[in-house]
Amino acid sequence: TTNKQKTNNTIIMGALLSSCRRGPGQEQQGVDNDTQKKQTEDGPETTTPVIEGDDDIPKNIVQNDEDDNDDTSQQNAVNEDMKEEKKDPPEPQPQQPETPLQQPSTTTTRTIRDTEWFQEAQHAWFDQGELAEAQQRNEQANQEMLEESKVEQAQRLWKKLQGVELEPMLQSGAIRLLDAFWLLQHVYQKHQDSSNNAPFLLPCRQELEESHPQAFLTLEQIQNATRERERFPVVCLSYMWLHPDHPDPQGTTLFYLAQTIEREFFDETSYTKRIGIFWDYASLYQHQPHRGIERLPEHQVMFKKGLQGLGSFYSHPHSSVLRLTEFPPGYPSEYQVPSLANTAAYENRGWPVMETHLASLTGDSELLKDVETKKRTNFMQPRANGSHPPPMSPKAMADKLQTVSFTNTKDDRPLCTQLYADEFIRRMALQTQLQFHNLGWQDKQVQELGKVLGLGYVPHLTKLSLKGHRFTSQGCMILAGGLAFTRIRPPDHDWRNDSSRMPVKPIPLMHQFTFFELDDCPYVQDEGIRIMAEVLVQIRHVRLKDVRFGVEGCEALVDAAEKAIAGSEDGKTLRLQSLHLSDSDTLNDEAVSPLIDLIVEHFVSIEFGRCNLTDATCQALGNAAAQMHQETGQSCRLQRIEGLEQNRDITSASVPSLVTLFSHCPNLRSVFLPEWMEKEPTIHAQIAAAVVPDQTIVRYTRSATDIIADETNCRQS
Repeated sequence: TTNKQKTNNTIIMGALLSSCRRGPGQEQQGVDNDTQKKQTEDGPETTTPVIEGDDDIPKNIVQNDEDDNDDTSQQNAVNEDMKEEKKDPPEPQPQQPETPLQQPSTTTTRTIRDTEWFQEAQHAWFDQGELAEAQQRNEQANQEMLEESKVEQAQRLWKKLQGVELEPMLQSGAIRLLDAFWLLQHVYQKHQDSSNNAPFLLPCRQELEESHPQAFLTLEQIQNATRERERFPVVCLSYMWLHPDHPDPQGTTLFYLAQTIEREFFDETSYTKRIGIFWDYASLYQHQPHRGIERLPEHQVMFKKGLQGLGSFYSHPHSSVLRLTEFPPGYPSEYQVPSLANTAAYENRGWPVMETHLASLTGDSELLKDVETKKRTNFMQPRANGSHPPPMSPKAMADKLQTVSFTNTKDDRPLCTQLYADEFIRRMALQTQLQFHNLGWQDKQVQELGKVLGLGYVPHLTKLSLKGHRFTSQGCMILAGGLAFTRIRPPDHDWRNDSSRMPVKPIPLMHQFTFFELDDCPYVQDEGIRIMAEVLVQIRHVRLKDVRFGVEGCEALVDAAEKAIAGSEDGKTLRLQSLHLSDSDTLNDEAVSPLIDLIVEHFVSIEFGRCNLTDATCQALGNAAAQMHQETGQSCRLQRIEGLEQNRDITSASVPSLVTLFSHCPNLRSVFLPEWMEKEPTIHAQIAAAVVPDQTIVRYTRSATDIIADETNCRQS
């Protein structure tokens, strides 16, 4: 614990806030539909769970060393007890304030303290002295939040980060957020009580409000916790209810969440002071009459209001969503789950599916993470297994929800369908930027995004960033269609009537679309560029780093650009002004040659980092600039030239051509050149004379090849 590395904590920190999501809880079957809560959640009435092999899975949290025969006899005894309980329900037991997170478990009486799983987790907890230090830091931070200047700053930032849209739910009390620090303190105290072997169970909202009102944060406390350079102080939990009577009957979800909070809060390198957690069981009013917990009429009103508003928490562009997608060891066989209970996997449950897609709308992959329960060392690492899907249209989501399970299918399926549609339409109509990085999407996923764009759900989009994906030219076809022909959506248009017959608006009219990034998508290649060329030349700034295209792709860009110029109002203007080409060994002198005239005549920025370029490309650029000036009297528009220093085959023979190019670029602001040019006085003087003094910044840098070579030599020595 005391040797935690700062870097690891930084990763963990990004993930607590970056991955939480979930809605209302489940409730016992038999409760009336209009009083049933989100617990009716996910799951077909009959689902056969698939349990993976246990070679790499920690022992069940409730497993002990008794033999199989003893296990069977104990299980039968418990089943008999449950039958008796059904005939004559016991009176609800009063809550014991001295053990706030311990409740009588209806599913097991075994101890977890002697299990291998529990003992493996103990190393993550702090000793008493470290807890005291953390408490002191937390109290000091809370005092700082009360300073008038910081309160005003926090309030301004809260509004800037769109926290205002969460205020109606929090102000009315329809939704309440748990204090993460309080939660961790109580789990820690329960953990320290070695005499108590019962599971760690979270009380429901009514119980917490009665005996532990300090467990919740007020709206003012959440607002004051908003800080610059810190994550938004709202985290949502998305998980599976494991039993109709309690979502976490053996405390595994609480334990995994507490470990995340511990790594997030109990570190001096952590800047986060206070965070509110949305956990449906504690954040929404529950109805469990078999436990003596009634949802009163006023509670029912608040519950329904909370259901309608939970979508804004999961889809908020700055809130974090933490997904717990794995079953605990031994589930469902050792959890005494009723035969008709929902035991479907996370990806097959209706509420988690909706929550995940709501969390994916804004595109920030750092805010949606999975809690890895099998390997604590990789606790918050992002996955490339679909944990961050593309935005899905309401109609597509409605179809998807038909294939997943709910406990109360009749009520919950239409509820989730409408909740998603309302939040999707509202959120996407406000989006000006979409950013999806390092998610490994393939053709199917990027085609889904293309359909959303083509249906006109994002009318104000100005920037689209797709970085680190694996889709091919097949995915580019739908994506290009969505960008080129965006349909016009009337204000009163019903999403159920989406079709290809809606009015179409071609991309030349979308003058606000200014930036498109396709970095690190190596399977796009020449065919993908050819398909998207007519769209790319209509966008002001385009990044094509490591796309692996060559001559055919460059020629397609030139052909599309010539058509776009001919179709412009003055017959001379090209919207594409900035092109980033780097990290592609297929871009050599021959491939780049068709682009030379386009670069000199129309571009304001070009980057050629780590390509296979030689002096020939520099000579072609210089000659084209001189020829254009001689024939038309016009100067080159380039303001920024970068990446030449990263091409190791560019030698001193290129200097005269570069000097010619620079001398015909009166607006040149920034240029990157190899470090060795600065060390040659004659070359340095020639370049200095060619650029405009006090305007052009010439940066002489080392190539990436040299830097890597030096690092390799350093490691070897």
